[in-house]
Amino acid sequence: NDLAPGATLTWTASYTLSQEDINAGQVDNSATVAGVDPFGNDLSDISDEADNGSGAGNDDPTVTVLPSSPTMNVEKSLTSATQVFPFVYDIVYEVNVENTGNVTLTNLQVEDDLSAALAPATVISTDLTVSGFSGAGSENTAYNGVGVTQLLDGDVQLDPTLSGSIIITTRVDFSAGFPSQGNTATATSDMISVPVSSNDPSVTPGDPTDVNPTPPPLEDTDNDGSPDNSESSTNDRDGDGIPDAQDYDPTGYFYCQETARILPGGFITVTGPLGTQSGVGTSNNITIVRDGSDGSFQFFVSAPGTYTLNATLPATGVASTDRLPSGTLDATSLLPANPAVLGAGEVGSSGVLSDGAEAANPFYFTFDIAAGDPSIFNNNIPMIFCGAPELTATKTVSGTPTIQPNGNTQFTFQMSAENTGTTQVNDVSLVDNLNAVFGAGNFTVVSNTLTSAPATFAAGSNTGYNGASDTELLETGGILLVGERVEVELVVEVMAATSGRFTNTVTVGGVSPLDGSPIITNDASTDVDVVAPNDVDQLQVEKTAGRSLVRIGEVLPYSITITNPVALPRIGVNIVDFLPAGLIYRPGSGQIDGVAFEPTVVGRRLVFANQDIAANGSLTVTFNVGVSAAASAQEFENRAWVEDPATGDRISNIGIATVRRQVEHVFDCGEIIGKVFDDQNRNGYQDQDEPGLPGVRVATVKGELITTDKHGRYHVPCASIPDANIGSNFILKLDTRTLPTGYRVTTENPRVVRLTRGKLTKLNFGASISRVVRIDLDSRAFVSGSIEPSKALSGAFGKLVKKLSQEPSVLKLSYQSGGNDNKLAKKRMRNIAKLIKKRWRRSGGGYDLEIETRVVKK
Repeated sequence: NDLAPGATLTWTASYTLSQEDINAGQVDNSATVAGVDPFGNDLSDISDEADNGSGAGNDDPTVTVLPSSPTMNVEKSLTSATQVFPFVYDIVYEVNVENTGNVTLTNLQVEDDLSAALAPATVISTDLTVSGFSGAGSENTAYNGVGVTQLLDGDVQLDPTLSGSIIITTRVDFSAGFPSQGNTATATSDMISVPVSSNDPSVTPGDPTDVNPTPPPLEDTDNDGSPDNSESSTNDRDGDGIPDAQDYDPTGYFYCQETARILPGGFITVTGPLGTQSGVGTSNNITIVRDGSDGSFQFFVSAPGTYTLNATLPATGVASTDRLPSGTLDATSLLPANPAVLGAGEVGSSGVLSDGAEAANPFYFTFDIAAGDPSIFNNNIPMIFCGAPELTATKTVSGTPTIQPNGNTQFTFQMSAENTGTTQVNDVSLVDNLNAVFGAGNFTVVSNTLTSAPATFAAGSNTGYNGASDTELLETGGILLVGERVEVELVVEVMAATSGRFTNTVTVGGVSPLDGSPIITNDASTDVDVVAPNDVDQLQVEKTAGRSLVRIGEVLPYSITITNPVALPRIGVNIVDFLPAGLIYRPGSGQIDGVAFEPTVVGRRLVFANQDIAANGSLTVTFNVGVSAAASAQEFENRAWVEDPATGDRISNIGIATVRRQVEHVFDCGEIIGKVFDDQNRNGYQDQDEPGLPGVRVATVKGELITTDKHGRYHVPCASIPDANIGSNFILKLDTRTLPTGYRVTTENPRVVRLTRGKLTKLNFGASISRVVRIDLDSRAFVSGSIEPSKALSGAFGKLVKKLSQEPSVLKLSYQSGGNDNKLAKKRMRNIAKLIKKRWRRSGGGYDLEIETRVVKK
């Protein structure tokens, strides 16, 4: 451009600031102008800052000051907490540093003291990953979160608007407890000397002005190694009213399987791949938190491998013999459960497990543990013989004492021994010295019975018990577990010389299963009142008949009443009735006080055996007799009394009832009984498995019709009055029309039998269903003018006989005559029947062949 004298030329220009300009805090700018005068001379000049106060003369640059605003924001968050072993977790934090100012932050320093933040836990190891920063620095490889707390090393820089991330992965042992305080990281740089504390945005999201420490990675209210977020805050698995997250559970308990009581005084040792840890402490990747001295033990490991638990049991018991450990537990198999609860827990602070059953408490001594496996709770070790042995005796009289037939008093004693202690009792005994109570020779042991015992008792009643020289009711070796009970029933018959009251005592004892020492015995007594045999009155018997006159064939009822005049029951007596000749007991008619009772019948003697009669009570026996035709006497005297079943001695008076016989001619009749039967083999006799035919009618000569019942039976009452000396014949015919279709009579019909007075006569009819073989003939089947069969007909006889032998059959021969040859036709049919029967007999047959012939006119 040309510039006239005195004129001014102005230029305007723009410049984009760089981060380096801002970092420097100012920009210096000078302008240079150049030109040529009219004479061709070069001209130039450098700009000068007008009145900058520097006194530096001309050519000063123009200085623009840039304001510096160094700020940053630090956020720390918990990324994850992963259990790798019980009480050992991998915790991942992220520290994010953001440059919120306008200058590059240089020589950044970020500090995080994990040891202080996670106390009382122990930091095992740490690892850092850094990204997003610039400059010559990087992560501090010496960082361990304990003594070395600086996360960065060297000149780590961060430009404005950018963020840098530091990932901290640390393995922590929380066996000493879980932290209650939060965690804060701090950052500084050359431009910011005052430390900037981290903020956790998860606490107050969206509000960066709040500075909140990162919350503790885990909470474990009950400090049992399982964080609260792994256990329910509402469930209560042991039922003690404390939620699982707040209810402490150890690795296991020593417990008494008999009572579920937790037993102190134990000690554990754990052995792994690197060695052994005994008692509380840490070594060889094994940490024992509780050693079992208070009844619970707790241990964990911090490296994979197979670990063996060795337990020294409390001295108050011994190892269980029936609850045995399982094999090696692969802890990984318990996932996804975490914690993995094997057995029952303690109910509150009661010192007792919520469930002491075997099924509820599986346990192991060998564990295969890998990283990431769950915490294992309640691996409970069972013990036995860990309580106080104690037995309690009882003795009572069962029911009411009874007077025996011989006058002795019989008592039934119920005795028991119950384990009311807290451990089993061995070699349980029940001692009852009857000799000391009733005196020698004044009693008899009727029975000694073990009525109730647990399946594991392993002893029975003592068969040699006699109450005198042997007073032990039980065999040796019986064992009672806690709460179990054994019961014995002792039946004793006392024969005291005088009546009186006696006190009988049973003593129960046993030995401790732990050391075999005797336990304290326990007694139980009961009083019994004995009645001397001489003071027992005789039973009273009264016998009556239903009526005074009776006829042959009638039924006569009898009644016997026995009264007990003694104030104790009479037990087990026999009531005897002796029937007169000709009077027969009617089965099913016997009753005692209205209840059916069948006597034993031996000849004319009826015995109602083993009857009890109540104290000052009575019972009544009723039964019916039939007056048979053998009752020939005119007067029948029936006698009854009570017997002692053991000796047969009579222990009552004799009751007598007399009736007279009234003659009745009806009973001089002859009776017929019979059956129409299916004569399957057609031999005329009823063989086994040949049933009767129902609904078949038979008829007498007087026209009386009798129909068989469903079994084919029939009865003709007073069929006739036979001759008194030689009897009489009687004819009966079967009506073949009433036989089932296809049946034919196989016996005589009609039949004649001989009847005798007062006797039964059997008359049976047989009938059978047979195959009907029909042959129709005419004159062409015969030699012309002869009765002889034609050659063709004669040759067919063999085949016919073979056909008939296959099954019982009836052969029906039918001849069609011409009208003038009727006489010849009949002869031909008779001859043919004769020839066929001859051939049938020659072949051996198999039954009596019946042949029917008929001549029919065309």
